[in-house]
Amino acid sequence: MKLAAQIVPAVALVASLLVSIPAKTQQTSLPDAPAAQWKTLQALPIGTPIVVRSGNGRVSCKFKSAAAESLSCMNSGQLDLQRSSILKVETYNRTASAALLAVAGAAFGIAMVQVGNHVIGGKGDDVKPAVYAGGAGMGAFIFYPIGYFTHPIHHTIYKAR
Repeated sequence: MKLAAQIVPAVALVASLLVSIPAKTQQTSLPDAPAAQWKTLQALPIGTPIVVRSGNGRVSCKFKSAAAESLSCMNSGQLDLQRSSILKVETYNRTASAALLAVAGAAFGIAMVQVGNHVIGGKGDDVKPAVYAGGAGMGAFIFYPIGYFTHPIHHTIYKAR
């Protein structure tokens, strides 16, 4: 079927795009970068979801405020952290992360239908479009929550030297 010939290159394209996404954002280090980044952090809207990495580990919370030497955020209660203990603060977008992984999951599901058909001896043209749609739906359904809870799309707001 011509559909299979169109789907395989599309899956390859999506896979290559996902591989090209850097695992972590690298930022140019300027002499006063931490001070400028802290000012950016202080300007965040209240309630912005953030991830704070410190010597004690990592915590996800909602931004409350940032003073000159401390950061306050809310998760199950208020959390106050000293700037000196903070290594990195990142913002994230759960919706964008979930959408990205849903698309990757859909591509993966389509590829698995193609592989499964090949394994059982099919030629690719005997698979109905509904089967590809089902594979895409299952892949998206499985990968969406992974993206939502792991939030691979993030942006570093503050990084200590």
